Amino acid sequence: MDKFEAILTLAGSIVAKIVDGVFDQQCGSRYFSLDMGVLPALYFVAIRCRHFTTRQRALLLLKRVAPRREGMWNSQILVAIAAQVIRLESEGYGPDSQTPVCDIGFPVEESRIIDVVGGTVRNGMCTVHVDKTEVEPSIIPLRIRQQVVGFVRRRGDKLEIEYCNVVW
Repeated sequence: MDKFEAILTLAGSIVAKIVDGVFDQQCGSRYFSLDMGVLPALYFVAIRCRHFTTRQRALLLLKRVAPRREGMWNSQILVAIAAQVIRLESEGYGPDSQTPVCDIGFPVEESRIIDVVGGTVRNGMCTVHVDKTEVEPSIIPLRIRQQVVGFVRRRGDKLEIEYCNVVW
């Protein structure tokens, strides 16, 4: 947990400089960098840290720096995927359940997302590959700025995949 907090502290100071335009003078653009910067670290904290409040802070920092692209990392896509992971892992909490969201510490083991996989789309058919094995194709109509993502959970000895159209 301390490592995640350290990442957020360091990333927070970098995000503040990006948003304030300090990096524009040094690196040329607030919106684009060929180098990896804070986006992968914030995304990693948002999807891998198990503490609800910490991952919400990471998600807020990702939203604050958007729209930004660092190499292949697109902040808007990362925000959409991380928010979905947090939502899926927090199912059963909140206004319709007995445990308020602010009291969430760590998600139940069965609700944890163990992998996030992108889909390959051809002619409206989406195919998701998990561990080099093709998983059932489904027809998912896509629009611009939309990606099919599979969220993988382990249920006993089986893998369960929930598909989602992520729009950014």
